[in-house]
Amino acid sequence: MEQKTIKISRKKLTWAVIILIIVGLWWAYQEPRYGILPTMMEGGYGVSDSVSSPASSPGAPMMEKVGTMIYPDYYRQNPDITDTRQFLKTNYSADIKTRDVKDMIRDIKGIVLSTEGRIDSIQESEKYSYVGFVVPKNQFNAFRDEIESLTYKKLIKVNVSSENLLGQKQSIEEQMQNATSTLANLEKQKRALMIRHNQTLAGMNVELAALQSQVPYPTEEVLALQQNIDSENRSYNSQNQNLANSINQYKALITGIEKQDTQFTNKIETVNGYISVNWISYWQMAKTFSPIHPSIILIILVIVLWKVLSRFRVVPKIELV
Repeated sequence: MEQKTIKISRKKLTWAVIILIIVGLWWAYQEPRYGILPTMMEGGYGVSDSVSSPASSPGAPMMEKVGTMIYPDYYRQNPDITDTRQFLKTNYSADIKTRDVKDMIRDIKGIVLSTEGRIDSIQESEKYSYVGFVVPKNQFNAFRDEIESLTYKKLIKVNVSSENLLGQKQSIEEQMQNATSTLANLEKQKRALMIRHNQTLAGMNVELAALQSQVPYPTEEVLALQQNIDSENRSYNSQNQNLANSINQYKALITGIEKQDTQFTNKIETVNGYISVNWISYWQMAKTFSPIHPSIILIILVIVLWKVLSRFRVVPKIELV
């Protein structure tokens, strides 16, 4: 059987090759559109309690003057350089590509729960899913090992970041120091007020008893002294009540700061994170694992196959003119 021959112009072939190369390069650098993770909040999820000074009004900033004390902002941008303590808050994120999104997300949820973690948010679809989670820091290494063993290294991108929250810790400590110092001062003032009042009242009572024993009875002087005693009692009761109110406010403030410190400890002892799972095609898998782009391999295979088949006269022979 006579073999057919296809004659192709060298010029046309050159242009065809150039166009194929351009299309191939464009195709090679196209990335699939995956779902986008929501931005991770620094403080994680849940409700946080803020502590403000007793004299502050609702919505007032934390830098609030109370008597002679000034409370600093909760977060300091530049903590004291001489303090070398570390209070690291760790965040974890990973992007996994897989052929089976449903099974992968099920495995991830199981790992979160098996490492004593909590799932805070989840979204599932056929080709894209994500899980937002919190795990204890003492379980983080085990959690990470299990997650990253679910697939090949080339199909997972991991990002782990840590931030030293020393500034927040220093601010909490300073708030506590200022509050306890002010509370001690208020309690001291209250005790001193009571001692002064008792001494003043005792002196007035001695004077009153002396007047009441006189003959003739000094009515006007007794009435005037009794009015002074009543005035002293009213003044004492008013000042004592004001100090008692301030003491109760600062006790409540200290309780709030202690709660804030507990929340801070819980915050740094957990790891917040997101894991996204994206469907990947066989073509994208080939691009990921092959050192040579699959389109180049495909072109080479087509050329080799055409050469082989043309020898057996299965396909026409190509002749350049």
